[in-house]
Amino acid sequence: MQNIDKATVEGFGEEWAAFDQTAMSNDEWQHHFDGYFSLLDFSRLPAEAEGFDLGCGSGRWAAGVVPKVGKLHCIDPAAAALDVA
Repeated sequence: MQNIDKATVEGFGEEWAAFDQTAMSNDEWQHHFDGYFSLLDFSRLPAEAEGFDLGCGSGRWAAGVVPKVGKLHCIDPAAAALDVA
């Protein structure tokens, strides 16, 4: 038994490929990033912190997280999403 729904994975992969958010302005992206990560105090992380974004989709948050950690792993079961990320 697998703990994965292939249709869902494929659907999200297609979604991120179609709606990659590259047209979003920097201010709009920053607004969403700040809201999404409002509960995380990045200043409390060690300089070489290692993290992962499970279900990274387009990787939209990676650009904001990478400068705050030593290493970030972007993980997604959809190859199409990883191609966008």
